[in-house]
Amino acid sequence: MNVSDLNRFADGERITPERLRETGLIPGRTDRVKLLGDGDLSKRLTIVVHQMSASAKAKVAKAGGTVEL
Repeated sequence: MNVSDLNRFADGERITPERLRETGLIPGRTDRVKLLGDGDLSKRLTIVVHQMSASAKAKVAKAGGTVEL
């Protein structure tokens, strides 16, 4: 999934794979989540994923958020 997909969440929210399934951003059968850097992120979020690209990490940090692997 791309960082731009996360703009739908509220500022300061913690985003887990379970939360992504609840909102339909990832299918229920997905075991691992990789965050990619396409688009921009305008929210300060805490994001829990299994992998991420370097560009995604930079965009989350720029928005004031954090990523937990």
